[in-house]
Amino acid sequence: MCRSFRYTGWLDGADAVIDLCKLKTHGMMGMTCGAKNMFGAVPGTVKPEYHFRYPDTMDFARMIVDLDEYFKPRLTIVDAVECMEGNGPGGGTPRHMGAVLASDSPHKADLLCAKLIGLGPEGVPTLKAAAERGLIPASAEELTVYLREVEQGNDCLFPGKGQDMLSNLEDEIYKTVLALKESREASAREKENLAKNLADISHQFKTPLTSLSVLGELLSRRVTGKEERAVVRKMEKQTERLANLTAALLTLSRADAGVLAFDMRNVPVRELLDASLSPVMPLLEEKGQRVRILGEKNLPDNLAIRCDLGWMSEALGNLLKNASEHAPEESEVCISVWDNPVFTGISVEDEGPGFSKEELPHVFERFYRGASAHKDSAGIGLALAKTLIEAQKGEIRAENRKDGKGGKTGKAKGARFLIKFYKNI
Repeated sequence: MCRSFRYTGWLDGADAVIDLCKLKTHGMMGMTCGAKNMFGAVPGTVKPEYHFRYPDTMDFARMIVDLDEYFKPRLTIVDAVECMEGNGPGGGTPRHMGAVLASDSPHKADLLCAKLIGLGPEGVPTLKAAAERGLIPASAEELTVYLREVEQGNDCLFPGKGQDMLSNLEDEIYKTVLALKESREASAREKENLAKNLADISHQFKTPLTSLSVLGELLSRRVTGKEERAVVRKMEKQTERLANLTAALLTLSRADAGVLAFDMRNVPVRELLDASLSPVMPLLEEKGQRVRILGEKNLPDNLAIRCDLGWMSEALGNLLKNASEHAPEESEVCISVWDNPVFTGISVEDEGPGFSKEELPHVFERFYRGASAHKDSAGIGLALAKTLIEAQKGEIRAENRKDGKGGKTGKAKGARFLIKFYKNI
């Protein structure tokens, strides 16, 4: 450590030191920038003395760091608009970078400049010396690694090596980390509480619903009149509706809490389509609707989607049920399947009225019922489908079909739901 310096006296009367430098390469120091620029405080006639006292490159670099720490520039501004490349500092070839950098530390400014021109701290002795003193991280990547750890939920204090390592920047980053952590934890608690409440309500519904179902079955055996039987059928239908809604709410609450278990495996697309269609076929047949599957014959037998068969077939089944409810009788529900190197896609299309511009942004919102919603719809089926698909790393969007096969009038002729499962995710 250098304990004394000879420097220009006018610095003693300065309120603050501003370090204004140009980015250049340097024959001895690899790069001359903020830290090396402060050597200009030493009179020119005295500079050879310091080169003589510190012939070793690292010793000279440590002396430069001592000089910087003595004067502690309030602000370092680097002109990297037109840089100089060559065996400087006295000359070189101009290189356009088009950048201006500023920092409260010459060492931090130098670290960024070194990054810009492809140098690491090992190629710039003053940076190595600053890192030894804990004035900067070992590399610009160290900060990036830290922020990535934070993003993944590993909320730790920045691994500083000294009190001044990142000064105000370190403090502000850590404050932000703590605020984000608290916000994330509060959000998780709220979600967990909501999921618990919904689960409790759903479970409380199960017992009376089971009782109603049994009573309805017993009652249907005893009544003989036509009107009485019709009333019992209505009661059974509403009981079934309540049971389905309760099951859907329970599934959503478990998904929100992150406790919904998925048995992820490669499910053949044909098996998935069969499992999805099976529970919906009675509804389709009741309305005289046909199901057409496009692209199935051209698909390889081993084409599969990585998902949970049970939950994915429920999600796809909800889309098919929605298509049937909104499409007229004797219409067609079309399922398309296609595959490319990026993703496997499935679409469900109907011949109903499609979506209005006002409805389209809200289609997947919970409890949202559009103008053409079925009278018995609770507005939960599409929201559940989206939740289940996205929980299995899939993607879904809704849009309107166009007339004919890619017609030009743009008139809506039904709704289309597009599902994508990207590969290698």
